[in-house]
Amino acid sequence: MGTLALPISGSIYLDANCFIYSMEKIEPYNTLLKPMWVAAKANQFEIVSSELTLLETLTKPLQDDDTMLENLSSPKCK
Repeated sequence: MGTLALPISGSIYLDANCFIYSMEKIEPYNTLLKPMWVAAKANQFEIVSSELTLLETLTKPLQDDDTMLENLSSPKCK
């Protein structure tokens, strides 16, 4: 697997799969995406996504009655 090129600033759009891979720790994507989350937390750039991402990330936790993963899926909007 390659590397992830991150911007110095600005916004990046993520589809639901990036959130799902990270929350469910699906490899090799989880490891690949970790530097992006660290940089976003350090306010290097902003991550944006569709409102549908919440629905998509909650589907499996709700089906499996996984409240821990469900809580990870809860939005932390500005």
